[in-house]
Amino acid sequence: RGASFKESDLSRGVFSEDCWEQFRVQGCDLSHSELYGLDPRKIDLTGVKICSWQQEQLLEQLGVIIVPD
Repeated sequence: RGASFKESDLSRGVFSEDCWEQFRVQGCDLSHSELYGLDPRKIDLTGVKICSWQQEQLLEQLGVIIVPD
């Protein structure tokens, strides 16, 4: 893998769907960023911070369908 952004503030960042496997994001703040293309089965998300609305984007990658409360 390429660059390490470990512990970086990447909040509100804009990332292409195919970039996630090119760098390490452990401990990063990814809040308010679009997470499409980020496959939690392939990327170590230990310590990563996200907003509650971003959970749906990650769970979709696992095939989980989210329904309204």
